Amino acid sequence: MEARKMSGIASIRLVPIHSKTTIQRTEVHNERKEGDRTGKHIDKSKIEHNKVLVGTANDDFYRKIVEKITEQEFTDEGWNISEATYSKDNLRFANGRKVRSDAILAAEVITHYPGQMNITEMGDRYPADPEEFQKWQNNTVKFLQEKFGKDNVINAVLHMDES
Repeated sequence: MEARKMSGIASIRLVPIHSKTTIQRTEVHNERKEGDRTGKHIDKSKIEHNKVLVGTANDDFYRKIVEKITEQEFTDEGWNISEATYSKDNLRFANGRKVRSDAILAAEVITHYPGQMNITEMGDRYPADPEEFQKWQNNTVKFLQEKFGKDNVINAVLHMDES
């Protein structure tokens, strides 16, 4: 077993999302619904080790974003009927103001665990210090919720299947 020390510096990348299509692509990627189109950096045999930290598996990201913007909650049936009417071209805030065509609808935040990882002979990675790793997960979610508002963090997924 080889131990690999990462940089020791936590990193965060913020990616603005402007369109429904990009939101849906992000959801498909994060929830690993891509099938054979999954990226080469993803080991499909390790997908089961991924963990949802905020939200639930199979969340509809666009629906959640529209609910935030319009301050409405949709039933599944109501959303199935309404989804097509909520394109960015006709999306309005609860106060009636139109959402700008160049508005950022959401942001994808990517963070990286800076701690030491162990690697087995089979190539499986796992944290050298599970307590530290859990603490990092909790602190990352807490940071995002404090930075963007607890209600605005709709989904967080820990990917353990990436190289």
